[in-house]
Amino acid sequence: MPSGTAGSVIVNNTVNGYTTDITKTAAAAQSKIVTVTAYSNGEVLRSMSGVVYSSDSSETDILTNAKVLADADTVTVRFDNSVELQAGIAGSDDDTDLALLKTNPSFDVTPITFTDSDSVQEGEYVIAIGGRRADSGAGTVSFGVVSSSGHLLRESAEAGSSWIVSVMESDVSINQSNTGGPIVNLSGELVGVLSSSLSSAAGNSGMAYAVSANEAKKVAEQLKSTGTVTRGYLGVSGTNVSEMETYQKNALNIMLDQTTGVYIEQVQENSPASISGIAVGDIITEIDDVPVEDEKVLMSVLYSHIPGDLVNVTLIRGGTSQSVSVTLE
Repeated sequence: MPSGTAGSVIVNNTVNGYTTDITKTAAAAQSKIVTVTAYSNGEVLRSMSGVVYSSDSSETDILTNAKVLADADTVTVRFDNSVELQAGIAGSDDDTDLALLKTNPSFDVTPITFTDSDSVQEGEYVIAIGGRRADSGAGTVSFGVVSSSGHLLRESAEAGSSWIVSVMESDVSINQSNTGGPIVNLSGELVGVLSSSLSSAAGNSGMAYAVSANEAKKVAEQLKSTGTVTRGYLGVSGTNVSEMETYQKNALNIMLDQTTGVYIEQVQENSPASISGIAVGDIITEIDDVPVEDEKVLMSVLYSHIPGDLVNVTLIRGGTSQSVSVTLE
C-alpha cells in the first residue's frame, strides 16, 4: 500500500486497446460502404460515401446522394479493399436526393441489410460510417441517437418538390465524406441514407438527416428496375389524428373517438386534391378501401400508384364520411 493510506490500494491500469460494440459494428459494416467521387472535365467535384445496395455476379449497385452527380461526367466508386472502379448512374430521384450507381467488380461484395425503419425508436443508438479516404485509407465513424423517427420533411416546397420525404433525424456528427453513406443501428443494419441537402432543407445545422431505410429501399428498387421513381401525387400535407391531444381535437371540431386518419392542413394549389375538392380540415381515412391510419400509410399507398391513376378517397368532413374520385399526377 502507498505510504499514509492505510486500508486502501491504488491500482493503475493502462488500456492500450479497447473495443466496444460500436467499434465492432463499424468494422463489420465498413466493407459494405464505398467512397464515391464525382468528376467533371477531369476535376473532382466532390467525394462522398455510398452503400452497397445489392450485388450479384453481373452487377453491384451502390446507393448514394443524387444532387452532386447531376453535374458529373465521370463517377468512380472505391471499395473498402482499395479497388476503384468507374460506375454508371442507373437512375436518380431529386425528391429524396438518392441515386443508384452500378459497377461490376471482379470480387465478391456483400450488400448492407436494411432494417424496418418504422420500428426505429427515438433514443435508439445509431452510427454514421463514411467510406475510406483515398489518401490515408481512414474511414469516419460518429455515434449518436435518433432524435426523431420517421420525421416527414418537404425538401424544397419553393423548388416545386411534390413529395414529403420520410427521414431519420439524429445527432450524429457528419461531414462531406459521410453524406451518401449510412447510419446503422448496433446490429449493423441500415437505418437511413445520410443527405446533406435534406439537412440543409431542415434548417438545423446541429442535426443530421437521413432518408429512412423503408423509403430508401423503395426508391432503390424502382431505380434498379426502371431508372426512375414514379409516385402518385395527391398534393396534401397534414397531421396524424392519432397524435392529436384532446384539446386539439376540440379546437378543430374532430370527434374525440376519431383516432386514425390524416387531418389536412395544406392543399397544394392546382394539385389533384385541390381539383377534386379536397380541402383544409378534411380527414383522409381511406384510399381505395385501404385504411389510412397516418401519413406514413398515405405515402405508402401513393408509392403503389403512378401518375394518371384514378383513386377513390374517403374522407370525413364536418363529421360526415364522404368519397371523392381523384386522378393522381
